[in-house]
Amino acid sequence: MVFELISWIYISFICLVWGDCFVRMIFRDRLNIYEFGFPAICFLGMAVIGTVALYVSLFIPLKGGAKIFLQAPVFL
Repeated sequence: MVFELISWIYISFICLVWGDCFVRMIFRDRLNIYEFGFPAICFLGMAVIGTVALYVSLFIPLKGGAKIFLQAPVFL
C-alpha cells in the first residue's frame, strides 16, 4: 500500500514537472503559470509525456535510455 502511494506521488510529480515545462514553453510571458490548477497541469504533463513517448517509440524501443530521457526534467 505504501509502495502504491509512493508510486502515485512520483508519477504525479513527473506529470507536474512536464506540464509546468510545457505551459512555460508555450505561453511564456502571456499567461501566469498559477492560473492553471494542479490537476490541469498534471493532465497536460501526462499528455506531453504520452505524445513524446509515442514518437520516441517509433524510432527506438522504450528501454532504459528512453525512460531516463522522459524522467530527466524531474531529476534536474
